[in-house]
Amino acid sequence: IYPVRADGTLAPASDVVVLERLSGPDPIAQQSAHAHSVNFDPSNSFVIVCDKGADRIYTYRVDPGSFTLTDEKFFETVPGISPRHSAFHPTRPYVFVINERASTVSSLEYDASTREVNHIQSIATIPSDFTTRNTTADIRVHPNGRFVYGSNRDHDSIAIYSVDEATGELMTIDIVSTLGQTPRGFNFDPSGRYIFVANQGSNSIVTFEVNPDSGMLTPTGAEAEALKPACIKFLTV
Repeated sequence: IYPVRADGTLAPASDVVVLERLSGPDPIAQQSAHAHSVNFDPSNSFVIVCDKGADRIYTYRVDPGSFTLTDEKFFETVPGISPRHSAFHPTRPYVFVINERASTVSSLEYDASTREVNHIQSIATIPSDFTTRNTTADIRVHPNGRFVYGSNRDHDSIAIYSVDEATGELMTIDIVSTLGQTPRGFNFDPSGRYIFVANQGSNSIVTFEVNPDSGMLTPTGAEAEALKPACIKFLTV
């Protein structure tokens, strides 16, 4: 954790948590713990960490006074799936995790009071007839909470799912080309009207318009050159 000073600069790290040095079934990609992402829950009181090396999902309480991570808990996933990134539903008790090696998205029930995580469902990110190698990358929930999106780096696509807000289950709507190669990261603009896709392999950022009622993506024709873009964040002031 790096506390942010009043002038916007970062203070030295106030805490460092080291994950348990466990390995997964893949002797190359899962030799040890690999904390690939960390996200705050909607209350900003806890963080969730995806460890794609040991197939674990950790949660920590964030102490706002001491700026430390405490009260570690973890959830063990199916061995070998490599949970990579997570995204919380804005209003319902669900968190969605994209699994790098399995090419799936998992829907999980998240109890904010206990930080217990329970598996609801896992669903494919690629078509059933795509049999070549694929690894997933990023995952996002639309601000309206009705749709989940996940990117495929070898299929070069974004999978779109609708969310049953009563159960947390997902249903595939479409899988669309990102009009580039290796979509490692993507993100909504603050309005939720557009998605910007970072095609790392083709050095491009492609813009899609989002239909808030159907979840479908339509290319706007806008494309920007960028050297190996990997992650997109928006600053709102």
